[in-house]
Amino acid sequence: RRYQRVFIHFDGWDGDWDFWTSPDSALVAPVGTTESLELPLDPPRGYLKGDKENFEWSAYLEETSSEAVPVSAFTQKEFFAPTLQGTES
Repeated sequence: RRYQRVFIHFDGWDGDWDFWTSPDSALVAPVGTTESLELPLDPPRGYLKGDKENFEWSAYLEETSSEAVPVSAFTQKEFFAPTLQGTES
């Protein structure tokens, strides 16, 4: 299945932040990307109450009956990775 656009919703935030984008965008990546790149990831607002180290997307998706965009929808091979303040590039 070819995805032309995907809807991005930030759980815990109002709908003003929701947006549609192409899975080809370098600003979105499949679930698990930050983990594989060893980048920090903030859990959805209000989830785990600050326990960032133990956040797992698979558990979150199951608990919230949510569905991730399939990895096959992402054709972009390089994703946006923010430079963290105080770290070397």
